[in-house]
Amino acid sequence: PVFRSDMAYFIKQLGDSQAHLKFIFAGIAENVSELLVHHESAQRCMATIKLDRLPMDVLHDIIVEGLKQIGSSVKDTTAYRIAMLSDGFAHFTHLIGLKMALAALNEEKVPEDLDDARFLEDAIRGAVADSEAVVKEAYDIAVQKYASYEPALWAVADHWELFRSTRQI
Repeated sequence: PVFRSDMAYFIKQLGDSQAHLKFIFAGIAENVSELLVHHESAQRCMATIKLDRLPMDVLHDIIVEGLKQIGSSVKDTTAYRIAMLSDGFAHFTHLIGLKMALAALNEEKVPEDLDDARFLEDAIRGAVADSEAVVKEAYDIAVQKYASYEPALWAVADHWELFRSTRQI
């Protein structure tokens, strides 16, 4: 919250001083209000662009093209599996792809194809380990107020439908 407030203040000061500078800020939220606090007028100094989740074929291509750069490849089924696991977020596709590429580069000779299950499994384990601290922090925040929220959170996570009312849960 302190950083978000400072960021909003900074943006507001830029707008008030009519600075001839352009910045690109990136953040993950449903709207700008979630990113900036205390200075709602700072939002008027910004143009916002909402980015939706990426389609499967784009995530697939990220993996295929990325691995080509090190002289390696994967089957379409593996690339689509990574895309499905990424759930529309390029960050996870890049992270899993990076872990696969690093595993390949650690081999004595870079394999031409990474469809050995261990490459994908090791890449997923590595990606989870890298993401664990952030996910754990978000989880702890989600359940810290009331212990009774934890079963509800697990119930939501254990279902394919992302948006459900508490009555449905």
